[in-house]
Amino acid sequence: LFSQLPFHEILICDNLLYCICLLMELAALVQLRVTHPELPRPFKIPLKIVPLAIMCILPASFCCFVLFTSSVKIILAALLLVGVGVILYGVRTFVLVELSLCRSHASNETVIMALKSQAYYCNVIYY
Repeated sequence: LFSQLPFHEILICDNLLYCICLLMELAALVQLRVTHPELPRPFKIPLKIVPLAIMCILPASFCCFVLFTSSVKIILAALLLVGVGVILYGVRTFVLVELSLCRSHASNETVIMALKSQAYYCNVIYY
């Protein structure tokens, strides 16, 4: 797929993927600050929710600029990569659930709660 693209388009696609990741991180930052403000974190940005959201506007606007100035071919390639990543994450989660069910004979609810708490911990540790 990417071997057919010129080098500058590969760089643009890489920047676009980085911008998509950054937008998700900023959204997670604001969401966790709203839903779980009391959670202990290794580092906490000392701002309330409104100044924090305003602080996120500048990087989000740069990311939107990169998104809107990219060609359709680059946007489709980046969305394809994001889609492949989401599918692989789902397959990985499914395999982990099946392996843990086979090993521990635990109920589905127990495994789902364990996976949710693991995913929650991984998201909280940075924000």
